[in-house]
Amino acid sequence: MNIQLEIEVPIKVSKHVRDIVFGDSLEIGLDCFGCKRCHRTVVLHECQSLSYCTPTKHKFEGNIVKISSTTIEGEVSKILGLMKKSKVVIGHYLVEYKYEHFEDIKHPERTPSTASKWARVKYTMRCKCGLSKSQEIQSNTVGRPFKVSCECGLLLSTEVANVPTITQRN
Repeated sequence: MNIQLEIEVPIKVSKHVRDIVFGDSLEIGLDCFGCKRCHRTVVLHECQSLSYCTPTKHKFEGNIVKISSTTIEGEVSKILGLMKKSKVVIGHYLVEYKYEHFEDIKHPERTPSTASKWARVKYTMRCKCGLSKSQEIQSNTVGRPFKVSCECGLLLSTEVANVPTITQRN
């Protein structure tokens, strides 16, 4: 059975950010029927042949189907913990992977699932100073709040919400 997940990464950016580019791979916590283990870190790429399950790095039948981003300016949802008059760039990932039910070979008491509780997304922000870049990993396993600054000292973003969010489509 093929499973589709939507992963959204809202980033509150400052006026000092010239641009932001989301990476073409991500890490996500999934249960892997290939190695018959629950709670694995899976690395997904746009090209399925590059996707793999860790720590053994065996091939994983899944990939990123689409990467896009949108920008919201003005009043932003309080659910994200963001203030009014903020600029938020939201990275959108659509991923698809093959899932078959299995029994965990090391921990048979665990029940495999198609749900994911965490993801890590890489992105690069370029400061308006143009002299430096800041590459960060957005993960909902990191404590909040935290700030990202450029090497020149300008604030690039402030994270307050537990993101990214992961929603199963089917």
